[in-house]
Amino acid sequence: MSVSSLDNLAWPSLTGPQPAFAEWCGRAVRYRADVSPFCALPQDPDERDRRDSRNSSARASWFTSFRRDVQPPAGWEVMNSPGWTEIIAVCIANTGTNDNAWWDSASGALLASDSGIVSALRTSSGFIAHDNGYAVTASDCNVDVTAQKMLTTQYDSLSAPGNAVQCGQIAVGADTVFTVVLGYGSTSTTALAAAGDSLSAGFGAVEASYRTNWNSYVDSLKAAPASVSGDTQRRRAYYVAIMALHSAEDKTYRGASVAGLLTPWGNFVSADAAGEGYHRVWGRDLYQQATGLLAAGDTAQARRMAQFMWNSQFIATASPGDGTTYQPGAFPRYSPVSGVAGATAKELGCCERTVDVGRGAVHPARPVHRCRPQSRHSVGRHSSLRHLT
Repeated sequence: MSVSSLDNLAWPSLTGPQPAFAEWCGRAVRYRADVSPFCALPQDPDERDRRDSRNSSARASWFTSFRRDVQPPAGWEVMNSPGWTEIIAVCIANTGTNDNAWWDSASGALLASDSGIVSALRTSSGFIAHDNGYAVTASDCNVDVTAQKMLTTQYDSLSAPGNAVQCGQIAVGADTVFTVVLGYGSTSTTALAAAGDSLSAGFGAVEASYRTNWNSYVDSLKAAPASVSGDTQRRRAYYVAIMALHSAEDKTYRGASVAGLLTPWGNFVSADAAGEGYHRVWGRDLYQQATGLLAAGDTAQARRMAQFMWNSQFIATASPGDGTTYQPGAFPRYSPVSGVAGATAKELGCCERTVDVGRGAVHPARPVHRCRPQSRHSVGRHSSLRHLT
């Protein structure tokens, strides 16, 4: 019987990167009781292995196994064996609020929308239960599943826009294979079509295409430097880092690489409204990303980044920023992926510490990257160009 790592999750963890947390009894292994309740058996356990698992759990009153096909040791009973629950926190249009969320019975999909963008969550096996609720309330399915270990609260839709959380429960047995897809579109129809196309293509075809495209990209780069090429883990980390830089580029506004894909400090700064975050194009980060890509051999993306700055972030006329006014010849602290055109003052930010090249003078709270417009073809020779610290 072939067993996926996800079917027996604790086993590859405790026999791989986390042996320091392992307690063995024969061929059964578990995490230390003060770390986690997870216990694991080898791929094809026999009666001796089951006895070992009982002995390995003697110091705890219960343990958790991921393997549905493995019966508990003698004297133990199954307390809960829930189905798989897919949870999605809706953060469309760069905010966590103003979401609409509803169940579409015709397609068996969970849909959500905000600011003209619609998402559609579907599964190949269908959802046996679903919920649309408000985050961190009694209707939040994440709160429900955490407390009850199953989906007990079910709503078809939100009564009014808010910070939505959606859940879909999937029936699973000893050996269940299913595919979950998330499609986007400008309407419910196009979002459902995108999700349906992915389901129709099948996971195997999508995975093969994904691997082929990434392998092709990595093959186009320079060989890994000698400092990492001789070590498998370091070489892998190097290429994954370059892939992360490559994936940060917006697919509509080419060259617009965001500084980060998430809003940091989520436990301290509310993400209910669009904030500064790092999912914008910051000039300082764009420079660092571009130089990294240049070093790796991706000159095409680095060139697109430079073109984005000049074509979409260069400020030709005085423009309001957040608490400042950007003068002609300036670049904003950051901008949306669409650039400065149509951006609000809040979306352009203010201000970084800047340095006069050649003089070394530090100026706090000035618009960044100020330079004379005529320097766009020879900026390296102008001492008026300001660089971030």
